[in-house]
Amino acid sequence: MLVVEVLELDPEVVAGPLKWHVKVRMMCGCPTSPGGMWGSDQMEIMAILEKDGITTEVSMAFSGETSHFVATVPVTKGSYTATFYAYQTETGNTGVVTRNIVVR
Repeated sequence: MLVVEVLELDPEVVAGPLKWHVKVRMMCGCPTSPGGMWGSDQMEIMAILEKDGITTEVSMAFSGETSHFVATVPVTKGSYTATFYAYQTETGNTGVVTRNIVVR
């Protein structure tokens, strides 16, 4: 199982680019990174943003720091549901977390 932890995401933000930052690690606490023992290059790490029935999927990229992944997405005013997930294709390990965000 994977643990996905949302970092640096306020529930209320101002319209403009929204930076998403998550930490993905194994349930045992082991770190993930490209080419590492738990290689993130074998994982699909995504953010799904939903507003008014419209869904946008964004691939999250390795930040350069072990277990940290980021994406930046432009947003407009409104209420969003953001779902972040990691899926390890080789083993089926999965982690998911959802947050509600209001953009003013």
